[in-house]
Amino acid sequence: TPSNSSAASDVYKRQDKYGILAPAWGAVAGACMHMLIQAIPVFSLGYRYYFALDFKNKGVREIGRLMLPRTIGLAAHQVSIVIIIAIASLYDPADIALFNFANNIAAFIPSVFGVTLAIAVFPTLTEKIAQSQKESFIKTFSLIFRQIFFIVMPLMILLVLFRAQVVRILLGSGYFDWENTIVTASILGMLALYIFAQSFIPLLARSFYALKDTRTPVIVSIVGIFITILFGYILATGVSFGDREIIPSFGVIGLGIGLSIGSIIHFLWLIFSLRKKIGTIDDIRILTNISKIIFAMIVMGLVVQSGKYLIEPWIDTSTRLGLIIQVGVVSLVGLSIYLGLSLIHISEPTRPLYISYAVFCLK
Repeated sequence: TPSNSSAASDVYKRQDKYGILAPAWGAVAGACMHMLIQAIPVFSLGYRYYFALDFKNKGVREIGRLMLPRTIGLAAHQVSIVIIIAIASLYDPADIALFNFANNIAAFIPSVFGVTLAIAVFPTLTEKIAQSQKESFIKTFSLIFRQIFFIVMPLMILLVLFRAQVVRILLGSGYFDWENTIVTASILGMLALYIFAQSFIPLLARSFYALKDTRTPVIVSIVGIFITILFGYILATGVSFGDREIIPSFGVIGLGIGLSIGSIIHFLWLIFSLRKKIGTIDDIRILTNISKIIFAMIVMGLVVQSGKYLIEPWIDTSTRLGLIIQVGVVSLVGLSIYLGLSLIHISEPTRPLYISYAVFCLK
């Protein structure tokens, strides 16, 4: 009826009061609350801000010298993303959104684990260098590097194997159809090396910062930008010579490949530069640990890949709840096998077994 139609229209208008601005206001509110949560205990401990800028102070001058290169280094990745998105705009405008969706999902693992652990260990690394404890610096770096590898690798494999399911769970509603899911999942799959590299780059960069070397990370970051853009553009547009296609055009998926290539070169350059600078990064222990993790990871991957098809006939994967059950159950089984194999690797009569990432990485 007309009255019912009018009422429905009023409800829609109320729901759409802020429109696209609603997520923006939500982000602002969340940021303010994040600041408030930290500010209250800080002020309760006696902190009071007052303006003081003394350029004669040695520490202030040191901050000024290190600040600009470090800012450039930290901003390099965002510059790469902005330019890659600009390239994506040459295609279907929807491709920009799909690439952003895939990149946001892929960035979750490095942000939560790579960045967090790097920030947490940075004061310790700085302290070791300040006290001229090079061996202790190397030992600490090696430990955190192995912990990141141990945590990130299985999560990366799970994300790649369940990429379509994850996209459907997070985004599969409204106008986001199956074709969009396929494209987003394909981009996400191409970002596997990106997830791996970006999980370690924060630790490597902060290791240089602890050594008071901001020049190397900046140079590597700038070169990484150009490599990412070059490979992204070539793989997205393709290369032809006359009527012959030398490199096929992968479209927006090629941008994901380019981002992964740029990130892995960035990672390798940083780690070899750090090794050259300090002589060793506990290579033997890291490589031994990595080989064990890769073995456990391969077994886990085979179990997960088989398990997701074995469980599918028993649940309705056309629904979000069914997908959550599929991903949750199979992932839990896969991670249990991964952790079990890891514990077997470190079992020794003289060492008790603890279900802990740290204990495994100490091996």
